[in-house]
Amino acid sequence: MNNRKILVLALIFTLAAGALFAQVYKPITDLQRGVDEFSSAMAKALPFNSTMGLNWSDAYIGQLIGVPPHFGVGVFLGSTVLDSGDIKTLANAMYSDVPGGYSRLPYPGFGAEGRIGGFLLPFDLGIKIAALPSVSDDFDLHHFMVGGDIRYAILKGNAALPKLSLGVGFNYMKGGIGIDIAGGQSYEVETGKFLELASPRAEFTWQTLTLDIKAQISKTFLIITPYLGAGLTHGWSKAGYEITSDLKYDGATLNNTHKAIINGALNSAGLEPIDFDGASGFSSIIKNTQWGMRLFGGLAFNLSVIKIDLSGLYNFNDQSFGVTLGTRFQM
Repeated sequence: MNNRKILVLALIFTLAAGALFAQVYKPITDLQRGVDEFSSAMAKALPFNSTMGLNWSDAYIGQLIGVPPHFGVGVFLGSTVLDSGDIKTLANAMYSDVPGGYSRLPYPGFGAEGRIGGFLLPFDLGIKIAALPSVSDDFDLHHFMVGGDIRYAILKGNAALPKLSLGVGFNYMKGGIGIDIAGGQSYEVETGKFLELASPRAEFTWQTLTLDIKAQISKTFLIITPYLGAGLTHGWSKAGYEITSDLKYDGATLNNTHKAIINGALNSAGLEPIDFDGASGFSSIIKNTQWGMRLFGGLAFNLSVIKIDLSGLYNFNDQSFGVTLGTRFQM
């Protein structure tokens, strides 16, 4: 199975399988508790994943104006992981479950990247981009990321000293998975009264903007460059779901009175309200802002102008980890 198709949540695949319409109905409050946990989990995972790429082995690549000029272009592929315990409530609320009992789920990352050396002052600039358009009509998977950074060399490195740099950058990432669900779902709002969905289409969406501050040290020994870095990230994230379906409440077409009853029940439970699109669907997108800290490092193999990086990443926020493999042409 293509890793990109399991992107953030394996639970999406299970929405089309099993008994989606059960004898024991889920309360509407379960759905909103689920999206709250989902948003919290994504607030930890998204900024971490968005920092993949541009973690080049050389802490500083040199000046653009020189002999030779210093620049590079390449690609990277990797994955971070997501704690599935944080999303089980949402899966269960949708009459499903995280398959296989896995405690960690992969969140792949990929993209193209480039870096050019600065001029006059010892700095370099990097940019990265990744895009995955919708896969199909019945399974809509999309992903987009763009980012950039600037690094200033505190030490430019020589035969005895390592390279040491401080950097700052911004990353923007958004994505989503949509799938048509056969049958219907019902959520109990009041005793014996239900919000009813007919053959719904569900889409999970996420988005993050991150400010990334990092420090890195590296030293080349013949054809090998070990490196180590630390990053401090501030992420402005939001995540949630959108449901498209003909909606009924207690057998009647949903109206404003019904919406007030539903959101009143959620408000009484201290939960986020639902945003309704008339009687044709609803959504709930929750925002989260969070600081995070990570370590990254690894080894690069320098084969003339071809560099191959193998990196590891660790997220202190949720004790998750990641790996990346990158290759590039670099002068």
